Amino acid sequence: MNCVGDAIACAQLVYLKQQKCSGDAATDFLGQKDDIADFLDQPAFESEEDEEINLGEMFSEGTRFLPSSCPQAKSFSLTTNGGRTFSLSFEPLCQFASDLSYLIVAAAAVFYALYVGRAVGGE
Repeated sequence: MNCVGDAIACAQLVYLKQQKCSGDAATDFLGQKDDIADFLDQPAFESEEDEEINLGEMFSEGTRFLPSSCPQAKSFSLTTNGGRTFSLSFEPLCQFASDLSYLIVAAAAVFYALYVGRAVGGE
């Protein structure tokens, strides 16, 4: 192949021709049918017996990375108005978070199912 003119355009033309020829050779499955069959006959591609997986054991272990107990109440004192001591309890907030945790887990499960489904090719 002869190319005259711009050297960069000629180099791009040669590169594109090489890419097209490589692509045509790579997608010629009928011409490579015997090679593909030989490759798939390797022991690594033989089917294996199904093994039973117990999902109950996978989730019975501790799955939390933070402690599930509520923090202790914080106390503070004011020197004004007689020096009273006040206590701030986290118990209502902990109860709310505990009640909401199942909803958060369910929403995350739906989100990840949609995420995986779309990655596989779903709409």
